Amino acid sequence: MSQKRASGIFKKYAIKLLRGLVFGVVTSFLYCPVCFFDPAQDNLRVLLYYSASFILIWELMSFFVNKLNVKVNWVDEPRKKLFQNLQFYLFIFLPLNLIYVKLVFIGDPEVFNFWHLFLLNRHNALTALIILLFFNSLQFYKALHKSFEVNREIEKKHIEYQLLALKNQTNPHFLFNNLNVLSQLIFENTELAEQFIGRFSEVYRYLLEQKEENLVPIETELEFIDAYIFLVKIRHGENINFLINKNSLAGFYVAPITLQLLIENAIKHNEISTKHPLTISIDINGDSFFVQNNVRPKSMVGYSSGVGIDNIMNRYKLLSQQDVIVEESNELFRVLLPKIHTNKKLSGLIN
Repeated sequence: MSQKRASGIFKKYAIKLLRGLVFGVVTSFLYCPVCFFDPAQDNLRVLLYYSASFILIWELMSFFVNKLNVKVNWVDEPRKKLFQNLQFYLFIFLPLNLIYVKLVFIGDPEVFNFWHLFLLNRHNALTALIILLFFNSLQFYKALHKSFEVNREIEKKHIEYQLLALKNQTNPHFLFNNLNVLSQLIFENTELAEQFIGRFSEVYRYLLEQKEENLVPIETELEFIDAYIFLVKIRHGENINFLINKNSLAGFYVAPITLQLLIENAIKHNEISTKHPLTISIDINGDSFFVQNNVRPKSMVGYSSGVGIDNIMNRYKLLSQQDVIVEESNELFRVLLPKIHTNKKLSGLIN
């Protein structure tokens, strides 16, 4: 063991002992001022008892709050956290304290009768309650501070997303391609042209309405995707196919325009022809859902900054604390995204 490490350990335990002695004096004076000042009393024994009790209680409460009870968060599940603390205090600490006091003073039943033992138990119980509140207050403050930091980061990423959504709305290629299709339909099939205009307006209305949202129901996103697919199918016909399991895709939330960005990414990077049709699948995989397409890379692809995929990965990491998984091979490209369910942590993000 190095001298520096040994010095650190000595300092750590010296602080604990000093803290125990200081609070032993304080608790001795508060709980038993007569014991503390009366020369006839065994003052050293009283001081050592309260000091030892404080050290043991401090370490026990610290171990429970900081080691055993860290999975449940005060901000996310305050009732569950409170219930666990009460359980520990009532059913673990109080029985242990009863045994501890009995063992310490069992050898002197004449001096320490039932009333004295009751007071000693009550004093330790009060000390434990104060220490438990202290550690939980620190933990609550840390959780609250972390929550504020996450919310600030979400707002930052949300601004980036709004910029991306705005770029998608005014994407000249998207506008040009669809307006070009529309101009042809007007002369060739006026009824289909009317449907095209209706779906085209649905797509842009959704982009405008949902750009302020962090999460939307998957059902809402799929309604938008239906309109978007209609436009895509007009351009590519039977050369592009969509397999969407709507029966399974229900009951969770997604970041808006996620599916559109992933479909657009597949179309942008792959050949779409009668010889090489593109198939895009959207389905459930355990606690995730995925967007998958077969791979047939285009010989030439326009400039791609990769902002779309990166934006999706960053937003999902913040919204769900889980990673977006990208799986790529020579045959398939798949993006798996975590299903986000409503809970207290996310309720403030769903308007």
